[in-house]
Amino acid sequence: MLSRFMYGRRVVGAVLAAGVAVGVVGSGAAGAATLSGVPAIVGTSTPGTVSNISVGAGVNFGWWSTMGWAAPDMAQLSANGVTEVRQDFRWDLTEVVPGRYDWSRLDNIMTAASNSREDVLPILDYTPVWANGGQSPYVAPTDLSKFANFGAAVVARYGSAGTFWTSHPNLTPAPIHAVEIWDEPWCTNTWVAPNAAVYAQMVRLLAGAVGAVDPNVKIAISTDAMNENGQNGKLIAWVDALVAAFPDMSQYVDVASVHLYGLYRLDATPQAVSQLNYIVNSLASDGVHVPIWVTETGANATAISASLFGAPRNTIVPGAWAVQQNDFTTLLDAVNGVAVADNVRRVYAFSFSRSASLSTWNPNDSVDSGWLLEGPGGVVRGGGLGTFAWIAAHQAPASS
Repeated sequence: MLSRFMYGRRVVGAVLAAGVAVGVVGSGAAGAATLSGVPAIVGTSTPGTVSNISVGAGVNFGWWSTMGWAAPDMAQLSANGVTEVRQDFRWDLTEVVPGRYDWSRLDNIMTAASNSREDVLPILDYTPVWANGGQSPYVAPTDLSKFANFGAAVVARYGSAGTFWTSHPNLTPAPIHAVEIWDEPWCTNTWVAPNAAVYAQMVRLLAGAVGAVDPNVKIAISTDAMNENGQNGKLIAWVDALVAAFPDMSQYVDVASVHLYGLYRLDATPQAVSQLNYIVNSLASDGVHVPIWVTETGANATAISASLFGAPRNTIVPGAWAVQQNDFTTLLDAVNGVAVADNVRRVYAFSFSRSASLSTWNPNDSVDSGWLLEGPGGVVRGGGLGTFAWIAAHQAPASS
């Protein structure tokens, strides 16, 4: 997720920026679109008519400094119609010592999810030092089966028959129904040396291990068309590299995860649709026909303010919020109107985080200040729900 504040990536059919995600399903809570600070709606969609696409957002409650936000922030999301959240389940922070799991961070998240009736999409990622020779968390493990064991342990604890739920009978179970394998494995910020063949083997092993615990848990993998996977000095779209390295993909994969950014550019929405179609066709060539979840998307309000309004860096002008909302409904309308709509089932927008609010931002309140600078492009407007409240009010019932 360190790529959140990078721009100008090379992409098949488009140049997109980067972000994080949260999930919204259903018609939204009454009055959600009237929260203070939410500007007038400028999109073309009317309430309850967007499509059969569930829309959500990403959260960041996995660090000690943010653990206390999980309960109140998930409650706020739930109260405004947001019923899905996407969150890193970091291996490097959970199994610091081989074979010994510290579940405290993840227990905190899942307790809050239960109390707020949230559906959590875990992103299983990042390597502990003992598993890759003391290198960065963004270097793949030397023994991929160790990562698969972690995935199985997560599902055994938080899945439908998870030990966390049986040992906490006071909680209403909110089991995980899917896991996403790594965040942006095509990007050198989150996987130092992207390698589609290694990723494919990681997926095979983890899917097998998870399936042995709960065969109903869906496996979501990264299928972006980003051109960051260089092979023999030649750029190739990640999805194409993955198809070439993973001829048996259809046996292991249930969901194709895609990231789309830079939507405030006037030509970005048709390019985003074109990219989705490109990915669908590439996967089809490998015999893979699965739903697409756009697990990260959005338009950064600080970038909008600078690009369209000439505002100084890291400041937001009020008009940027309206542009942000318009971009989202335009994207959903466009996706809903083309053939690829039959494939897209979820869209997670970036992002919901208390620390991402300009009014409360403090460069010392997180180890990842670069991510915080990206955060104001998401949803927290001085503590309000902003774009997500608006999205929740514009949702029709969706399928998974």
